[in-house]
Amino acid sequence: MKNFIPVLFLVFFSFLGNAQSWTGSYTMTVENSKSKEPVTVFFNFKDNKMAMDLVVGKNPGLVRTIFDFKNMTMTSLAEKEGAPRYAMVVKLTDDLVEKQPDEIKLTQTDEQQVVDGFNCRKAIAESNGERTEMWLTSDLNLSYENTAGRMPKTKNSPVSGYLSGLRQWPGIVGFPVEMVSYKINTPEEKSITRFSDFKEGKVNENVFDLRSYQVMEMPDSGNRN
Repeated sequence: MKNFIPVLFLVFFSFLGNAQSWTGSYTMTVENSKSKEPVTVFFNFKDNKMAMDLVVGKNPGLVRTIFDFKNMTMTSLAEKEGAPRYAMVVKLTDDLVEKQPDEIKLTQTDEQQVVDGFNCRKAIAESNGERTEMWLTSDLNLSYENTAGRMPKTKNSPVSGYLSGLRQWPGIVGFPVEMVSYKINTPEEKSITRFSDFKEGKVNENVFDLRSYQVMEMPDSGNRN
């Protein structure tokens, strides 16, 4: 391994708001050694927005979150048969978003491998006792930083809990087709994340449509009594 690079994180909200937008969709699956069921997430991106439909195991229920990085909001959709459909909108403030690690150590390696048909090179990121091994490809016309990597980790959010392996990794080159994450002192407890079904320019427009929902603007967490 070579080119050991300490990388300081950029100001978090500046990064979220200023990253270049990509239009398209792809699928992510997460398998965790502690979980019985895999997690599948269907991502759609357009107009500086990101929509995520999350499915845990065979549960058909809707868990959808929409991030608007221009207006810095997060919209959570709730559905229950026979009940009104609600869309709850909250501002992404410092009180809501968990702070990212101040520093990561990124190691680019010479190890190469073909993963799901993509030519990849291995990189390793370490932070706060955790390590993520990434297989990065430059075959795709997108980056991790301007798509799934923009997702903030919000406090007390089940979605963030399921996707806790996602981080902001400034400095990586290419897109991580596969990531293996674990704590350095317990490497046997792994979380494996895979991305597939990339469709540039193709978006499911319905996931951004809130016309059938009762939209509720939630107060900023810092302003609640």
